[in-house]
Order: sequence, then C-alpha cells, then structure tokens
Amino acid sequence: MKPYHHLFKNKLIIIILLYGVLTYIFLNYNCSSNLDIQGSGCKELSPQYHFKSSIPNKRRTIIGIPSSKRKNQTYLFQTLRTLFEDKDVLTNKYMFIVMLSTFDVAWKTSMVSNLQMDFSSQIHSGILQIISPEMHFYPQETLQAFRGEKRKDYLIWRSKQNMDYAYLYRYVYQKFNFKYFLQLEDDVIATSSYLSKMEPFIQKHEYLDEWIFMHFCRLGAIAKLFRKSDMPVLSEMFQSFYSSIPCDWIISLFSNGKSFGCALDTRFSTSKKDSICMWKLFPTINHSLFQHIGVESSLLGKKNSMIRI
Repeated sequence: MKPYHHLFKNKLIIIILLYGVLTYIFLNYNCSSNLDIQGSGCKELSPQYHFKSSIPNKRRTIIGIPSSKRKNQTYLFQTLRTLFEDKDVLTNKYMFIVMLSTFDVAWKTSMVSNLQMDFSSQIHSGILQIISPEMHFYPQETLQAFRGEKRKDYLIWRSKQNMDYAYLYRYVYQKFNFKYFLQLEDDVIATSSYLSKMEPFIQKHEYLDEWIFMHFCRLGAIAKLFRKSDMPVLSEMFQSFYSSIPCDWIISLFSNGKSFGCALDTRFSTSKKDSICMWKLFPTINHSLFQHIGVESSLLGKKNSMIRI
C-alpha cells in the first residue's frame, strides 16, 4: 500500500473513502471535545513499571520498541546491544522505551531480570525504561491464544499488534517531554553510528512544515519518525481500526488524511506532484539505518525471510 493519495486508484475505492472520512475525523479530534471514549487519548495510562530511573524524562527523541513473546527465539537483546553501541546515546537526547506486551508472567519476569542484568547502566542512567501495558486496555479477542488455524491466528496477532502500538504511542505521549518518536521493532539491528547519521537528516528536513513522517528504513512500519503532536491521533486510529486492517495500512490512511493539500496542489503536473509530495511529506534517508533480522515471528508458526535493505 503506497503511503499517500495513490490509495484512491485502488478498486476498493468506496471502502477506502469511508476510512478516509474516519481518518479526517480523527485528525480533527482533540481532548477538548465532548467525546468520552473508553481508553481514549485523554485517559491516563498506568502501565506496570518493571524498572525505571528517576532521571528527568525530557529527551529530543523517544525510541519505542514493543516486544512480544516468541516460542523459540528472542531478538530483543541483540537489538538493544546494537542500539546502545552508538556513543551518541549518552548525549541525553534519546530515551528507549521497551514495552513487554505479552501477558505471560513467567516470561515477563525472566525478560525483566535479564534486561536488568545486561543493561543495568542504561536503566540507571535513564536511557532505557521497561514497561508492561495494562491487560484491560486490550479487547478480549486480542488476548486469545493461537489455535493453529492460520487465518484466525493471523487476525488475533494483527489485532494485538495494533493495540500494542495504540498503547505505546499513547503512553509515550502522555508521560514524556520530547519532540520526535521513532518506531522500532524488537528484531532489528542498527547500522554503526546510526544516530550520528539520523540526526543530521532530521535537522535538514525538520524545517519543512509539511512533513508527515521520516523514513530511516525501507521496510514496513520499521523506523518511521513521527512528531509528538501526531501521536494521539495515531494511537486512536490503531485502537479504532485494530481488528480491520494492518498497522502499515493505518499509517497509510493517516498519511492520506494529512497529505491532501499536496495531492491537490494544482501548481504541479501529476508526475511532478508525486515526486514533490513524496520528498516534502515523507523524507527518506538514502541508506537504511536498520536491518530486519527476525526469522521467527511472534505469530506462531510464521517464518520471515531475511530481507537485506
């Protein structure tokens, strides 16, 4: 699914237009309205804090990593090691939030113990925080165990992934003073000096008022950088569409809702408009800063092929 107005060329145009209307409503939603939605962005979240420091929670960029249980493999520790190898993590510009989003107490207890052992200095310095969401935030069907039925298992997995994003985005928005949010997964590795490559790119493009998100990886929802101000809307959309469409489609709908101005600009021809809109709205770094390494998915039985990016 392309990340902007190409959606309207899809043969399912009526359905997409309906989602577009809903997206517009979300983009104009704010906490001052009379809406009283259970679990809405206005409602304060209270996750389980497995460990956090008392360091002030002011950072330029928050890096969020939701992590779910896999049957035979864990990639999170390898991911964190490559992230923390960059010396720029010590500049107090960045904070990493790991959200353990599986409600298996034994697994979470083991993970927290190992994270505290392997990354104690990052935790105590305030660079790394570990949380676990409240179970009641999740619809019951997203908490069901996999049944060995491919279609049903996929829908459970996809719905829970959307709710994970909804919770993480909302929590980070509510709790921290920051400017940007970078979405990562728990099965990627970072290139060397990734922060020193990412920061100049942000500084070069952040003056463009029109940008919607920046790309630091060319695969799925990995390594998209959002403004803090957009996170409540994204959280609401993940939660409202959790059982309907995948997370990357939700991000595309969000992008469509914010890119109408460029898409309708009559100063450009259609061909020029596409490239200009992409450059202005979705700045993309030339070389991906993150590589996906996860072969075993958190969806039971699903194997991912290695994609070199």
